[in-house]
Amino acid sequence: MQERSRNPILTKYGGRALVYKNTETKTKTPCPDHHHYIYIPSPSLSAFLRATSHDGAPASLFTSGGRAEYPSKMVTARKVGKYQLGRTIGEGTFAKVKFAQNLETGDSVAIKIMAKSTILEHRMVDQIRREISITKIVRHPNIVRLHEVLASRTKIYIILEFVTGGELFDQIVHKGRLPENLCRKYFQQLIDAVAHCHSKGVYHRDLKPENLLLDFHGNLKVSDFGLSALPQQGVGLLHTTCGTPNYVAPEVLGQQGYDGAAADIWSCGVILFVIMAGYLPFDEVDLPSLYKKVMLLP
Repeated sequence: MQERSRNPILTKYGGRALVYKNTETKTKTPCPDHHHYIYIPSPSLSAFLRATSHDGAPASLFTSGGRAEYPSKMVTARKVGKYQLGRTIGEGTFAKVKFAQNLETGDSVAIKIMAKSTILEHRMVDQIRREISITKIVRHPNIVRLHEVLASRTKIYIILEFVTGGELFDQIVHKGRLPENLCRKYFQQLIDAVAHCHSKGVYHRDLKPENLLLDFHGNLKVSDFGLSALPQQGVGLLHTTCGTPNYVAPEVLGQQGYDGAAADIWSCGVILFVIMAGYLPFDEVDLPSLYKKVMLLP
C-alpha cells in the first residue's frame, strides 16, 4: 500500500465529532433531595436539574444565588470530596479533565469537570445523562471505567479510570502506520469492547482513534460514550445523524435510519484501515465532498 507524503489523519474534520440532528426520545427525572454533593445514580443524570432547599422549596442547583447557596465545604480549589485535584490533562469546549488522587486509597483517577450552566445553555442534559448511565452499564477491561459521579451547586464531576498512555490517535500521528502485530492486538481489543457494548444493547456511534486510550501496559480502552445510544422499545432503527464524519457509516448520513451495531462495525473497519495504513480512507477538504465519497455517490 502506497504511503502518502502527508499525514491525512490530521484533517479539518478528522478529530471533530458533529451532531447534526437529534430525533431520539428525551426524558427527565426529578431529584428527591440534595447534599453538598449529589451522587448521580444511573440512569437519571437529569436528577440534578432540580433540588429542594433546606426549607423545602424548590431551588435550582444551576444558579449561584437564592436558596441553592447552601454550604459546600467539600469543594475546594484543590479538592473534590475524597479526591485531591492535580494538573489539567485535557480540555475541550464543554469540559475540563484533571488528574486526581483518591485520598482514601491512593488510586489515581481522572475527573471530568463540567459547569452546570454550560450543560443547560447548550442543552446537553440528555447527552450527559446518557453518557453516565451507559458507562455504568458497560463494565469491561477494554472500556474506561466510571467510578462515580458527584455534583456541587455549580459543577458536575465525573470520576473516571485514569489511563496513562494517551490516545491511539497520538501514536498514529507520531508513528504513521503501526506494526501489524500491534494493529492486530488493538483491533482485537476494540472488537472485544464493542461486542460487549452491543451485548448490553449499547451503540457507541463515535468510535475513532481519539476515543481509544492506551493504558500503562499498552492495552486499548474505549472512552467517550457521549453520543452513544440504547435501544428503545418498539424502535428498530436509530435516526440521529451523529459521529465524526471520516468514520461514520454511509447509512448514518442517509435519512432512512440505521442499525447502531452495523454503524459501529463500519467505524471499526475505518480504524483498522487507519492504524494499518497511517491515513484515512475517506479524506476530503470539505464536508459535501467527504459525504459523497463515504456514500459512494458518483
